[in-house]
Amino acid sequence: MPQDLKQHLSEIEARLWSKEKVFLCLDYDGTMTPIVQRPEDAQLHPDMRMLLQNAACCKRFQIAIVSGRALSDLQHRVGMGQLDYVGNHGLEIAGPGLHYCPLVMEDLQKAIQRCKARLESTFLSIPGCQIEDKKLTLSLHYRRVAPEHKNEFQARLKIFLNEIPDTLQVMDGHCVVDIRPNIHWHKGKACLWLREARGLDDALTIYIGDDRTDEDAFQMLLDGITVKVGASEVSAAHYFLADPNEVKWFLDWLVFHTAVKNM
Repeated sequence: MPQDLKQHLSEIEARLWSKEKVFLCLDYDGTMTPIVQRPEDAQLHPDMRMLLQNAACCKRFQIAIVSGRALSDLQHRVGMGQLDYVGNHGLEIAGPGLHYCPLVMEDLQKAIQRCKARLESTFLSIPGCQIEDKKLTLSLHYRRVAPEHKNEFQARLKIFLNEIPDTLQVMDGHCVVDIRPNIHWHKGKACLWLREARGLDDALTIYIGDDRTDEDAFQMLLDGITVKVGASEVSAAHYFLADPNEVKWFLDWLVFHTAVKNM
């Protein structure tokens, strides 16, 4: 069960001071920005952007933004070229002098597009459903489905999930169903790959995320500091923060204490 991070700052500070480098990995939706009704409305607050910029200016930090969003969408929303970006749940990785995409066979990409056609024919007639095509993955958003349509949605979803081919896998999130290639690759493996590529094996890794898909990273980064956004009794994370406002507070604390160490 994750512990309240605010009650363990002395432990975190000791670990922070014991390492020369900090590999800071941050989810986007629900972590740096609040959960919103429509994914396109999730905008980075100027205060959060300023914190990221301050952290990026510190030589001790290597920062990665890790998300289920498409890489290009993520880069556009954050808009900081000096950061690393992990999009599509780890299937796209890019940063200064670096670009990596785990092998996705052409037939898997075709399976994704066939699945998109089925999603459209099955769910677009239900008011509030939204399909997000991220090329390598798909997302079915249903946060805006009205209560009177929820039973119909759930019935259609059950049938749809029973017909998913073995080449694809499904992951539930916050009012979203993610469909992606069924390969053994996820946010956690992507962060480990990026950490090694950047020569940060001895760095203090801090990973902050709010979604079920972040659990893969929590489980893979047991040697780091893992933080679940939103209190939960069922999580592999070491600590929790209540919401994006507390994430902002912690990042402010983190940048300040890192600057103090450098004085």
